[in-house]
Amino acid sequence: ELEYLNIPKFKALPLDQRILNGDGHVGINKNIARPKLTEPQDFHLATDERAQSHPAPRPQEFQQFKARDFDVSVFNSVKGLHPVDLKNPTVAKSPCLSTKHRSKLYAPPPSSTKDADMYIFKARRMPVTQPYQPHITPAAPVQPKPFRLKTETRGANAQRKMQAKVAREIQRERQNHNFKANPMPVLDQPPARFEPPVRVTAPEPFQLESENRGTIKKKKFEEQVAQKRLATKLQAQFKAKPIVDVPVPFKPQQSTKPLTSIDEFSLNTETRSQTRNQYEQQLHAKVKAAEEIRRLAEEERHIEEERLNKSARKKMIHKAMPITLGNPIVIRPSEQPLTDPHTPYFRTKQRSRIGRDL
Repeated sequence: ELEYLNIPKFKALPLDQRILNGDGHVGINKNIARPKLTEPQDFHLATDERAQSHPAPRPQEFQQFKARDFDVSVFNSVKGLHPVDLKNPTVAKSPCLSTKHRSKLYAPPPSSTKDADMYIFKARRMPVTQPYQPHITPAAPVQPKPFRLKTETRGANAQRKMQAKVAREIQRERQNHNFKANPMPVLDQPPARFEPPVRVTAPEPFQLESENRGTIKKKKFEEQVAQKRLATKLQAQFKAKPIVDVPVPFKPQQSTKPLTSIDEFSLNTETRSQTRNQYEQQLHAKVKAAEEIRRLAEEERHIEEERLNKSARKKMIHKAMPITLGNPIVIRPSEQPLTDPHTPYFRTKQRSRIGRDL
């Protein structure tokens, strides 16, 4: 809504009377030559003539359907179908599972009613022992023994190999320093150079494929040019079309409608300015109402913040609880009896005994 307020206001200009009273230079031209109405004529298509020349299709003749008499003997005896043998209903049989037999074999022996009803727990006597006294024996001092690491032997071997390698390098360098030149050869005559005989290149005739492609392309280009020239000559020849034979020339008839009369009219700009003013008034009223609602909401929020601050300040003030005066608390022992332990009487021992017997 605020964006609509920022839009520049539209103000319509007054109507220029020269537009209505002008002679055609400004506004509406009153002296307009109106063309005569076109008189339509019927079309004479060749399709109607061809349709009349073709004979009309004959209607298709349908044969009358006549059903045969029904054979009544089908109900009295079987005819055309083989008799169906009825099968006996299925007789259910037990699957004869062996689970019941195995359960009888591995069933535990029946226990007596006395053991099943009650089990008497008999605890062992508590052993009488002396308190634990550790016997501390003085440890003998550690006697160091000489030892030899493998790294020392590896280091000695590597040192010997390094010394031997250095000695070999020094000996090789000393040998390289002693230069010994080869003796000068004694030759009475200079050596003859061997030069192979050079053969003269014999030219041979050859033919490139590009020459053949060039000749073929040249022929195709000449044929295309000749075809274009022939086409241009044919297009240049003028052939007049025959004159259409019209039995009666076209004669337009004058219209019987009266001429258009210019009456008084009202432009849309006049009504649009009024509607625009009404819209702007409604928009101003909406904006004022929204600002009033926003102001009230801001005041309510400010009042609520002040109330919350006051309540928070009140809660921050510490108020000590008063000291209660009365009888002191006396801790008394519990009157409930002690827990009497009973054995859980697991059947693991009995099952293990049964498994050993089997």
